Amino acid sequence: MASGPAPRLGREERRRNVSRRRFGAAPAAGLATPIGRGKAAAARSEVVRCASHGRDDPLRSARVLDLLTPQRGLPQSEESERAVLAAVLLDARLLAAVSGRLRADDFYGERHRAIYAAMIELQDEATPIDLRTLQARLEQKGELEGVGGIAYLAGLDVDLPDLGRFDAYVEIVKERSVRRRLIDVCRDVMRECLDGGLDAPSALARAEQAVLALGGEAIRRGFVPLAPILDEVVELLEESQGKGLTGISSGFIDLDRKTHGLGRGGLLIVAGRPGMGKTTFALNVAQHVAIRGGHTVGVFSLEMGVQELALRILSSESEVKFSKLRSGLYSQSEALRVLDTQKTIRRSPLYIDDSAAPTILEVASKARRLKAEKNLALLVIDYLQLMQAGGRFENRNLEISAITRSFKQLAKELDIPVILLSQLSRQPERRGADHRPQLADLRESGAIEQDADLVLFVYRDAVYNEEADEHEAELIIAKNRNGELGKVELVFLGDTTRFRSRAAPGQGAPVA
Repeated sequence: MASGPAPRLGREERRRNVSRRRFGAAPAAGLATPIGRGKAAAARSEVVRCASHGRDDPLRSARVLDLLTPQRGLPQSEESERAVLAAVLLDARLLAAVSGRLRADDFYGERHRAIYAAMIELQDEATPIDLRTLQARLEQKGELEGVGGIAYLAGLDVDLPDLGRFDAYVEIVKERSVRRRLIDVCRDVMRECLDGGLDAPSALARAEQAVLALGGEAIRRGFVPLAPILDEVVELLEESQGKGLTGISSGFIDLDRKTHGLGRGGLLIVAGRPGMGKTTFALNVAQHVAIRGGHTVGVFSLEMGVQELALRILSSESEVKFSKLRSGLYSQSEALRVLDTQKTIRRSPLYIDDSAAPTILEVASKARRLKAEKNLALLVIDYLQLMQAGGRFENRNLEISAITRSFKQLAKELDIPVILLSQLSRQPERRGADHRPQLADLRESGAIEQDADLVLFVYRDAVYNEEADEHEAELIIAKNRNGELGKVELVFLGDTTRFRSRAAPGQGAPVA
C-alpha cells in the first residue's frame, strides 16, 4: 500500500537534524566531555553572526547555548542510581543514613527521582519500604506507569548491588548531580552575558554566589559513626596533654587559659572602635602562629597594603619604633636588629593578600589553595565591613549575614580557626563614663554574634580618657562558645605596633 507524504518536521526538529548532520549522531548518554573543536568554532561563528543583528536578537542565546551543549549528555550514572534504589529495597535502613544528603533531584532519571521521592515519603510516615508499599505509593500519586510499572520496580535488583558499596553508589550519584548543577550555573551565566541583561560585574557576582552555594552543598556530609570521631578527639587530647590547649596558641597566655587556644573550625570575631588596635592584635596573633609556631597563616588585608603590614611586623618583632622605620631615621644598631629580624621572618610561613574588596568566593578559593599547598592553619581577614558577598541583597545587614555565615562554613570546611575583624557602631561613645563595648554594638548585623564561636573586643580607655595610662589595654571576651567569659589585661606598645601579655616575660606575644 502506497504510503502518504512524510509529515513535515517542525522548525525545532529540522534544526536538530541539521545539528546532527553537522556534528555527528550523539552517542549513548554517559559522562559529559569537552566540546569538540568544530562545535566550539561553530559557536563562535554563531556569536559573531548573531551580534551583527544587534544585542537584542532573541535567538542568540538559544542558538549559542544549544551549540555548546555537551553532545554525550549530562553527567550521570544510571547504574549507580539503580544500585541505590535497589539497595534501599533490600534494606530500608540504608535510606535513613543518606536521606539527609541525597535528595530526589540528585537523580538524573525522572523515574528514579519519582521512586526515591516515594521512598522518602514512606520513611517520613514510618511506613515499611518494600516492593508492595512502594508500588502502592506510586499508584496513589499516579506515577507508577510513568516509572515503568511494577516490572521496572521488580527489575531494579536484577544486578544485585553490593550493599557494602552503598556509600560509594551514593557518592557517585551526588557527585554527578553537583556536576550537572555546575553546568546549569555556567549555562545561566552564559545566557545572561549573551543577552546583555546584566553588566559584567553583576553577572560575575551572581555567578560567584551560585558557585559558592553549590560548593557549600557539595562539602556537606551526613551522619557519621561516633567511633572514628572519638578516636580523633582522643588523639587531640593526647597531643594537648600537659599544654592546657586544645587549639592553636594565640601567643597571649592569659587569653589561651580562658579559650584553650584558637579552636579548629571556629569563627573568631575581633572587634573594636577605630584606633583601638584590632589590626595590631590580630597581626600579633598571626605573627606568633607563623613565626614561633611554624604554622602556615594567611592574612587578607583589605585596609592596608602589604608593605605597611611588613613594616608593622618588622617593627613589632625587632622592637624598633614604627615611626623610625617609616622615616628611615633609625640607628646603626637598630638597622642590624631589623636585618636579623628580617632573616627570621623570611623563614616563616606567613602569607599576605591585599586585594581590594574581594568577594567571599575569591577569599575562599585562595584559602582552599593555601590549605592544599601549604597546609593553612589560620586565616585572618581585616576587616568584615570591607568585604563583598557578591550578588544583590535587600540591605547591608543581609549581606553581612551572608559573609559571616560563609566564613563560618569555610572554617569548618578547612578545619582551621578564622579570625574576622569587625568594626563596632558608635554606641560605645554614647554610654557616658564607661565606653566598653557590648555584643549589641557589633555593626550592621546580629548574625555576627550568632555565627561567631568567640567574640573579642579590643578596648583601650586612653582613647577616651586623656588621664588613662596609654599602655593599658583590655581584651574583653564577650562570647566564648567553649569557655569562660571575662577580660584579659594586656600591655599596648603603640610605638612598636604590638600588644604584650601581662604574664611573666617570655610568655606573651609576640615578644614579652
